[in-house]
Amino acid sequence: MSDPEARFAAEFGRSVNRWDWWNLRNEHTPFQWALQRTLYRIAPYGEQRADMRAAMMTANLMAMQSSEKIPEEQFSEMVKSLSSYLRDESDYEDQDDIEAARMIARKDE
Repeated sequence: MSDPEARFAAEFGRSVNRWDWWNLRNEHTPFQWALQRTLYRIAPYGEQRADMRAAMMTANLMAMQSSEKIPEEQFSEMVKSLSSYLRDESDYEDQDDIEAARMIARKDE
């Protein structure tokens, strides 16, 4: 299990009151696991959700106090930077999960 995957499994386990988070992945099929990770990206819970809220509030405060209007791209980058200060960037670039979600969508067509 990779580090980002282990962090996800631990947070997922805590969200469902499971302390044996290392067993969670084995209890899912690859399809189910990819779906869990994709859903987490769409609707995060726990600490990531709190980090995103705090980042948005901080970025809004910074924008309000700025002497010039902050472009939307720069604002988005500021929010991303503030919310992911403890995470490894590879957490957001896990293309396997994204490709799995695309394959799922194509099967339903």
